[in-house]
Amino acid sequence: MWVSGILFSVFVFSAWSLPTGGTRSYELGGVYKYAYDASVLVNGVESLQDSLQPGKPVGFRVESELKVSNVWELGREVLLEILVTNFQVFTSTGKDQLYNFIKIRSNLEKAKLRTFLHLNDGIAVGAYMDKSLQPVSANVARGVMSLFQYAAFSEKREEVDVSGRCIAAYVRQNTGNHVTKQKSNCKTMRANSGYERSQKIFGIEKQQKSTVDYKFSGDGLVIDSLKAVETQRMEVAIQRQVGAQIYSNQTLVLKESLSEGKTVKGSDVSVAIAALESRHKMKLVNRELEVEEVTRNSFLAGTTNLKKYVSSKKKYLTPKKVGQHEAAAVFLGLVEVIRSSSKEQIKSILKDKNSEILPQLLDGIAAAQTFEGHSAVMNFLDLNKEDDVHLIERYLMVLSLATNVPETIVEDLFKRAKHGVKVVKAAKSLDLCLAAVAHALSTKSKTENAKVLKEIESYITSKLKNCKNDECQVTQLRCLGNLKSDTTLPQLLDIVQQGGKLSAVALQSIKAFPIEKYSHLKKIFESVYLRLVKPYDSSARGIAFDLLLNIGLNDDFLELVISQLGQKGEKELKKYVWSRLSDKAEKCEKFRLKLIKAIVKNNKNNYNALALDGLSTSFTRIFHRDRSAESGFIESMEIGGGLLKRSVFDVYVKNNQSNFDLLSLNLFAAGLSSLAGTTPEEGEETEEEDATAGMELALGGAYLRPIVFFTGQTELFGHVWSGTASERTTVLQATSLLFDHRELVPLQVGIAGLMVLYGSVSFDFAGQVQISLWYKTCNSLVENKAGMAITGILTLDTVDVLNDVRMDLSAQAQLDFTSDANFSGDIKLCLKMTQPGFQLRHSLVKSTRTTDEKHRLSIKWSKVSPVPGRSFVLNQKNSEVCSEMSSDS
Repeated sequence: MWVSGILFSVFVFSAWSLPTGGTRSYELGGVYKYAYDASVLVNGVESLQDSLQPGKPVGFRVESELKVSNVWELGREVLLEILVTNFQVFTSTGKDQLYNFIKIRSNLEKAKLRTFLHLNDGIAVGAYMDKSLQPVSANVARGVMSLFQYAAFSEKREEVDVSGRCIAAYVRQNTGNHVTKQKSNCKTMRANSGYERSQKIFGIEKQQKSTVDYKFSGDGLVIDSLKAVETQRMEVAIQRQVGAQIYSNQTLVLKESLSEGKTVKGSDVSVAIAALESRHKMKLVNRELEVEEVTRNSFLAGTTNLKKYVSSKKKYLTPKKVGQHEAAAVFLGLVEVIRSSSKEQIKSILKDKNSEILPQLLDGIAAAQTFEGHSAVMNFLDLNKEDDVHLIERYLMVLSLATNVPETIVEDLFKRAKHGVKVVKAAKSLDLCLAAVAHALSTKSKTENAKVLKEIESYITSKLKNCKNDECQVTQLRCLGNLKSDTTLPQLLDIVQQGGKLSAVALQSIKAFPIEKYSHLKKIFESVYLRLVKPYDSSARGIAFDLLLNIGLNDDFLELVISQLGQKGEKELKKYVWSRLSDKAEKCEKFRLKLIKAIVKNNKNNYNALALDGLSTSFTRIFHRDRSAESGFIESMEIGGGLLKRSVFDVYVKNNQSNFDLLSLNLFAAGLSSLAGTTPEEGEETEEEDATAGMELALGGAYLRPIVFFTGQTELFGHVWSGTASERTTVLQATSLLFDHRELVPLQVGIAGLMVLYGSVSFDFAGQVQISLWYKTCNSLVENKAGMAITGILTLDTVDVLNDVRMDLSAQAQLDFTSDANFSGDIKLCLKMTQPGFQLRHSLVKSTRTTDEKHRLSIKWSKVSPVPGRSFVLNQKNSEVCSEMSSDS
């Protein structure tokens, strides 16, 4: 028994004293020679929809020799000297074989990369390199050093290596000398390594898998061989056919082990490093083991000269080109060049010779979101000059859509707003823009920017409190909708509970908030809809119902709403509510069953209850749906006294993760009942109002300054007699950045890849109205044109070879609204919505070239997909009226 006890004690002690890291098995003074091979291939992603394969990849391969020595040791600490020599570099030939490479002349052929890896219990705690080592070469060394950080037994731990901070899971195989390592959840530790939009739907979806198989020598834990495989796949979240994939492979094979190595002595690692510096006559610095970025000056524009780029692309920046895909594509290059330009360079393009394209240049400067560009614009334009209002509003509109605005720009806008702006339109647009960019800033880091965000919120709420008229209050309520701050909800609710026409504006501002911020206000919204405390206008009640629908309707409330169907009065509101319920039931099976249950319970499953009178409606129609995302629109129309009271057209895009409102177009009218000889319906709360009509627009969730078409009967008839807008008239033009993503892609092999994704939308909204007092008819046309361009570029740069995968997607779409009204007898209104056919262009270019330009390879693929035109069915009542009017003509 005592013999077995001694043996057990020896075993326990041995197991306890053996470090988890395998590098202790590299004997002090031992020298181990390895053959090293690494290859990287890049490609596009296959299209599942079209069963298209991505084709031949491009890439490169490196062969070299490694000499690994244990030069210093203290307790569990080890300092490994890793010398990489005899580099041979190969690049793709483009032949059919997947791994067909040809050798090229390399700048590293005579290089000797000598680095030192400091390990404590097998975990890397320092990476010492020559101070003069360039980033690309340093990254190669990092890829090699990271292979020597490993554990000998099954465990899971956090490690920092070439890929960043990762979770490393080790599994020891049954053979005992075989360990598999898998890395996951790798996060970069480098500050300012990239940026992305706060809306993930316009970002990149990334899949990564990294595995290293270690096989150790039979008599210890020295690496006998290893194979490391990494795959990375990046796809545009809403266009998954646009993307790139990377495959990298590393192998290491032990060729020889010797015991002739030189060592150093020292009480700690710093002493050892000093001795090594003296021995090798080099200055060593401790660098991060994670790869560092290798930057290029230009990806899209092909030049960093702003003036040259603008001059060469001027014909694509004219107003006539806005709304076309060529303008959107050129805009991406413009943004890139502006981001690398100085204030003076940007000012130089804002000259008289570019006066025709000034609005488009301001779009680019706003989308670039640099303080240099902002300063140039503020010096060029005068906020207090009436003649500059159009250009000021154009710049502020595009800036409102940006999501990576630096704090310096936000602070400058705030300073100018506090100072005061005399021109009313400019002042309103400035406040709205300020609120939007403050919200964007808050999504990045509330703690770092807390002071300025709190001051901006206080500025807006104080201004709202001190407003002297409704116009001022409407603007500041819209500002709160742009700001989307939780702490402003009580002030918005106060205005809601006061009733009156401002309650609808306040509710609309709350609707701009994320649902989770107002979901606890369900009881208040129910009170508004049911008019439990105060009378409310039908618009306010309709918006309150929309909010409740977003949150989710309680069974009791739904049954109460259903029980009121078929009752006398409020026919337009009830028709609107029923349309909203029916629309949601079509999209959600669970809600459909819930609605049927409520109808049956209230005995409303009959014609009298569900065949509602009224012209108000709401419906959803799909533009496009595939495995990546869905895009469509929600059209809501509220009729009052036989006339249009409110029409909301919301364009959205969504996928499994999130939903984004691209556009919300709200047409409103009031005070027109007396002109049409109609009276409000029974039960409708009304206020005496002047004849007015206008348009409210929100882009990307940010409200813009409303456009008022006319105020008062005099101005209205002035437009009628003068024939205003009888010809096509542009209402709004702009080009904005929709995709803005830049991400460092560290590869296990020791390369700092870079994924850049830009995408823009160029839109042109125009209208035309023709009125005949003789025939008592009115015909209108609204054209919505939009050009889209998305470009993604994955770059992998090494000392000798540059590799790119470029993906482009573009389209030019249009949506037309026509309305024909006849008021010679009973008012008849026919609405039509059509989408002309268009083409979707998709291209992929994979290229590799040597830095000496002696070898180039480019593989191209392109496809044009026609999208047929279509007409949208609005509702049955509209179809009947259109048929009747068509038969009468």
